[in-house]
Amino acid sequence: MANPCYSVEQQNAAAFNVKGVRKARMRDILRVVRERCVGLRECNLMPTRALLGQARGGEGEVHALSVAVNCSSGTDFHESMTSTLIESYGLKCTPPLGCPTCMKSDRRKDGPTRLECYGDAIIADINDAVYGAEEQQPNFFFDPTAASCNLTAGDRTIPTGTMCRNSRARAIRAVKRRCLGRQNCAFTSSDLEAMFPSDSCPGQAKRLTVIATCIKSQLPLDVEDFLPDAEFGFVQLESRRFASSTPAVSQRDAYQMRVTFQSAPSAYQSRYLDTSAPVVWGVDTRKGGSTRRVHRLMATMSLPDYMGSEGANYFAFRVRGRKFWDKGGVLSVVQKSNERDFCGADGVGCDLKGCVPAKGEPADSCTFEVRLPGEAQYQVFLYGVTAVRWCRFTL
Repeated sequence: MANPCYSVEQQNAAAFNVKGVRKARMRDILRVVRERCVGLRECNLMPTRALLGQARGGEGEVHALSVAVNCSSGTDFHESMTSTLIESYGLKCTPPLGCPTCMKSDRRKDGPTRLECYGDAIIADINDAVYGAEEQQPNFFFDPTAASCNLTAGDRTIPTGTMCRNSRARAIRAVKRRCLGRQNCAFTSSDLEAMFPSDSCPGQAKRLTVIATCIKSQLPLDVEDFLPDAEFGFVQLESRRFASSTPAVSQRDAYQMRVTFQSAPSAYQSRYLDTSAPVVWGVDTRKGGSTRRVHRLMATMSLPDYMGSEGANYFAFRVRGRKFWDKGGVLSVVQKSNERDFCGADGVGCDLKGCVPAKGEPADSCTFEVRLPGEAQYQVFLYGVTAVRWCRFTL
């Protein structure tokens, strides 16, 4: 047998009496076959009534068993089983490798083309992006299912040959700016024209092809804990060593800061806080001066039903302690889907670096007015990048 039978994935089986082909319950038969045969080169089954059940109306008659299975190599079987276990335990797309996802724009398609990740994973990096003449691009085949385009970690490049195209570096940066930190992002024809205003291939139909890396979103389990009536469910602080190699292209955008935080290699601290407690953001005692850090302060809150899903509920968020966002920072207020940030006019959070205190406010503070629909649950994130040795801050 060239390919030993390790898999019974798309199997068909029936236990039936020979004369009238009256079958026993398919579900019971498949369960027995899976338990006795999957993962083995060969297996032996005695088709008894006690094992496979009784065919309806076939009492006292001879029974036979027929089975059809798919066979695969041992390597393919174990890879498939591992993938199934990873998904069942919620471990798909975990760091550091994550999993690749691919996209190819189609001008003939109605509606936008999406670059998307699996479940609660986010687009953590853009491995390659090519925007150029559609007809000249070499063949590039992949599975379009989210986070499943079947590429190896060492081969995440798009073939270009001699096609007419925009700068590869410029294409990658443009897609990073639009997509990093999101579960998915969409591209229409007008979006692509705005992203690439200089036409490098006049008169030719263009296509955007992208390979990205999805990484499972890194949030505490308590992020699902919400308290009613606009109270904070919990407050959690985590500080990490800032990675200069972060894929993010901005520290004034909440989605980009999400990637900056997740790509940071090591944590200084992670703890839950009393909202009235003084907080030390971390002290680096190594020789040679200070080390840049990225911090994430997060909380959950709920708005009750009586506020209404379409109501004009305005909340003032005051942030104090400018050393916390010394090198950049963002206030973000999102729902669980993370599709839109309610802080700021452009939907990417409120920029802390550029904020100006209102008249009468302390010089180290900023206040943002945010409109939030009622009957909803929210996650509040405060991201900051610091380069000071230590900083004390009161929440």
